[in-house]
Amino acid sequence: MTTRDLDAQVKARAEARKVLDEAWERGEKAYKEAKNQADIVYKEAKKVAVDKQAKGEADQTHKEALRQAEKDYKEATDKSL
Repeated sequence: MTTRDLDAQVKARAEARKVLDEAWERGEKAYKEAKNQADIVYKEAKKVAVDKQAKGEADQTHKEALRQAEKDYKEATDKSL
C-alpha cells in the first residue's frame, strides 16, 4: 500500500465520519422538533378539553406522539451507522 493509498483511505474515513456526524445531528434536531410540536399540541388540547375523557385522550395522543418521535429518531440514527 502506497502513501497515496493511505492518504486516500484516511480522507475517505474522515469524510464518512463527517457524514455520520451530520446524520446524527439531523436526527437529533428532528427528534427535538417533533417533541416540541407534540408538547405544544398537547398543551393546547389540555386547555380545550372539557371532560375527563377528552383529557385522557390528549394524554394518550401525546404519549403516542412522543413514542413515534423517539422511534423515528432511533431509526434515523440506526440507519446512519
